[in-house]
Amino acid sequence: MTKTGDAELADQTFTDRTIADSSASERVQTERRAVLDRVRASAQARRLDGPPAARSQDFLYGDDGLPQ
Repeated sequence: MTKTGDAELADQTFTDRTIADSSASERVQTERRAVLDRVRASAQARRLDGPPAARSQDFLYGDDGLPQ
């Protein structure tokens, strides 16, 4: 409201903009989720069988933990 008690147009504009922004935000969030799901599926399809990364270099060391 203004000093004279009249309603401001800016309040209505802000509310409309906020509703539009939240709708756009939800759409963007849904699109991002879809992209991430496709990336995860693609990465999983390319996964190679073998030891996990933490054990991938174990062949370099003997049972005593020293280099071979």
